[in-house]
Amino acid sequence: MKMIAHLCRILCLLFLLSLLAACNNSPSINTTTITQPTATITTKEPTQQPLSAKQLLEKSQQAMKDIHSVHFTLDAKHQISNNQTTPTASLLQTLLPMPGTSNYNMWSQGQGDETDGTISQITLQEKSDGKLFQAHSGATFSLNQRIQGDSVYILGGLYNHEKWYVIDKKILQQTPSTQVYAVAGIAQVRSLLDLALQKGQISDKGKENISDRLLRHIKVSFTGEGLAALQDLDVENKSSRQEYNNAQTTAGSTDFWIDEDTGYVYQLSNLITTTLSNGIPIQQTLKFKCQNFNQSIRIDIPVNAIPASDLSQIYPPARG
Repeated sequence: MKMIAHLCRILCLLFLLSLLAACNNSPSINTTTITQPTATITTKEPTQQPLSAKQLLEKSQQAMKDIHSVHFTLDAKHQISNNQTTPTASLLQTLLPMPGTSNYNMWSQGQGDETDGTISQITLQEKSDGKLFQAHSGATFSLNQRIQGDSVYILGGLYNHEKWYVIDKKILQQTPSTQVYAVAGIAQVRSLLDLALQKGQISDKGKENISDRLLRHIKVSFTGEGLAALQDLDVENKSSRQEYNNAQTTAGSTDFWIDEDTGYVYQLSNLITTTLSNGIPIQQTLKFKCQNFNQSIRIDIPVNAIPASDLSQIYPPARG
């Protein structure tokens, strides 16, 4: 009996040992955490469409209002041709001198600066020939002007005794025959942008290289009220227009050359064609070039300027 019990214990022990051997011989399993790679999603930036001609004018309108300072040059020409056989339409493609047997011309060329929107300076030379321009006919007129707010400082007086005078801007604006450009310069560029958006017919002329800068050329044509407003903005030819009556303005346009990134106007060209009642054509051109945007500019305002209430105090009539 004891033998049987001992044999059973041995059999149980052998069974347990066989089970342990089986467990040790089973293949091992390594648990591996597989991380799925995160898909890289490339978002393609949408191709930015270029601004339309009108949108670029709107951008330029704001940009030119926001500039802190700028330098500009001005070139204005006015010509009347006595050749009645010259087709008026050809004047739109013609720069001075115009063809004709007898021409009357006026040129204004100068430069100026503006800073902080309320202070500016301009110097220019004006040359006129012909009996139609009595104010400075056959002579050169020089202008040296500063503006601070509503006060306009002008270097006037006699040739050898020039002095600085100060006059209210409103007085100059109400003077019909003024030769002084109290509202010219960048204010005029801004006004032409406003008019282009309000009353102009806008067309895109593409990109052009102007002075090694790629600019967008936008042409704006005017008719009706827009054409009349364009003529009113042409300050440079204001006085000469009043030398003739019954003239009919037949065409007018303004070309802008604008930097697409900044909206700055680097060049502007204005053209007005008028025909007198006797068929004689008149061409007025006005060109601005702008540069040195938002750079440091110094403008000296004259001290102890003499107050004036009329232009005749600043430019006394020559004595015979």
